[in-house]
Amino acid sequence: MEINNIKSSDYTSPNDFIISNAKNYIKNTWVFEGINNLDDKKTLDNNKDLANDLLLALKNKKDLFTNPNDQIITKNEIFKKYTIQDFESIKNDEIAKKEFYNLYNSILYNNFYDIYDILKEGNNDFKYSINNDKIRDLSYQNDSISFYAIIKTLDRIIEKMKRKNKTNLSEITDIVRGRIDCRDINQALEIYNKIKNSLNLKNKELIEEDNMIINPRSDYMGRIHLLIKDKETGGIFELQIGSKNITDFIEKSVVIDYGTKENLNNNGTITYIQDNFKSNIHDLCYKALNKILDPNSPYYKKYNSIIPKLQELKKEYVEIQKEIFENEKNSSFEQRKNEINKKINNYVLKVQDTFKYIDKNDIESILS
Repeated sequence: MEINNIKSSDYTSPNDFIISNAKNYIKNTWVFEGINNLDDKKTLDNNKDLANDLLLALKNKKDLFTNPNDQIITKNEIFKKYTIQDFESIKNDEIAKKEFYNLYNSILYNNFYDIYDILKEGNNDFKYSINNDKIRDLSYQNDSISFYAIIKTLDRIIEKMKRKNKTNLSEITDIVRGRIDCRDINQALEIYNKIKNSLNLKNKELIEEDNMIINPRSDYMGRIHLLIKDKETGGIFELQIGSKNITDFIEKSVVIDYGTKENLNNNGTITYIQDNFKSNIHDLCYKALNKILDPNSPYYKKYNSIIPKLQELKKEYVEIQKEIFENEKNSSFEQRKNEINKKINNYVLKVQDTFKYIDKNDIESILS
């Protein structure tokens, strides 16, 4: 399974809409015609009723679907065929964009609610907001865990499809995703087992699992990545469960100081501004370093003079993860928390001091 650390369709083709103009749009009906297969026509009903049902479920904090919904499943299958060009077209069509988010809001909420229903304790309730047709800030929290779920924006979907050279949406599995941050890896395993044992009751199926608590990797551990098929909507839900302490470490902010740079103002004058690059430990010391330290990468030769320093950074990145992991496993993290946090703060300083010798454009290119 591809690792996408979380910090967070559709029509056959918008170019194929049979719509002569807005006035001739057939009310409550969308018709789609595949460019390469004119016989493969799909008709979608307008999502007005679905949107109303979703808002009602949100307001009352009730489940949206309890059985497979053929209409939603069909729409989801259509959207899976969409290409980058199709999504570029959706961005410029307010009606199509709303239709897209109506569908994926429903898939998001249906998955979130079912997991929330497994996790909830006492009177703790979930929270949400709605902005620009998207459900936002969908989250649940109790004394020891935090659970939230998000939808990828159209811009992020397009960016990822381009970056990963994907043909259509069916190749992207994290459009709807969630994360559960737990007190430690022991609780994460308990939550994982609780969810896994309840999926069938929620009309869900575990289709892929990467358990990096039971089977930690050499440089990545303390998390469980799951792909869950929702039989009620046909959607895929990516769920990550893990230790908040490890998450706090790998997501710790890092600001690289490149000094000052010239800034040309609108009036033609020049001022000097601070040239910084803001990132986090995971992106720099896992994603970027893995690329730079690859002997087959052009960056390896370019930064040959500091390769030993970069190797040391990668080594310490792994060591700190392991230290958190092992102390949580032995239930001794709290006793050593201050000592470990001091190591992390010193490590951030080393990262900042070393990465300033790597061209900012190269870092941006690697991380994009």
